Amino acid sequence: MHIALALQGVPVRDPSLYSLQVFTSVLGGGMSSRLFQEVREIRGLCYTIQAFHMPYSDTGMFGLYAGTDEADAPELMRVVIDQIESATETLNEAEIARAKAQMKAGLLMALESSEARLGQIARQMLAFGRPIPLDEIVGKVEAVTVESARAAGRALIARGRPAIAALGPGNGLESTAAIAESLVRPAA
Repeated sequence: MHIALALQGVPVRDPSLYSLQVFTSVLGGGMSSRLFQEVREIRGLCYTIQAFHMPYSDTGMFGLYAGTDEADAPELMRVVIDQIESATETLNEAEIARAKAQMKAGLLMALESSEARLGQIARQMLAFGRPIPLDEIVGKVEAVTVESARAAGRALIARGRPAIAALGPGNGLESTAAIAESLVRPAA
């Protein structure tokens, strides 16, 4: 079964963008992420799991994808929801530093590809009317703190109900969707 969960993210010009990007990276941005470690490595509930955030001009989309067995889908969703909620209160300095280093490395590696660099400059021109110098982006990444990343996570789940989509056998889909709905919190 393929499961996707989405929440409203932030637009490209939002001041909390880099904090949300770091939050997302800690949560599901690679093999050292919380979701990969807890859901895949410790519990064995899936083969793949990842989180991402895509900022657009007027909104953004936080997404999460997992591929799992239909019998494991409800438990997987419970663990995902627990991990998202926990991260809003327990992200730590080591996780933030690792995510920031990963983001900066990604920025530098993008400079190696003409196609990636062209896409990056085009997005910057559309959003800001100018190419953004690398040191300016790195400065924004470096400015992310533990508390700003936690706050970005809290704001993410306070913005509204998650959307969920699943592809695969139908058993367990309703309970999986109901578990995803439990993420909804009233805005503080």
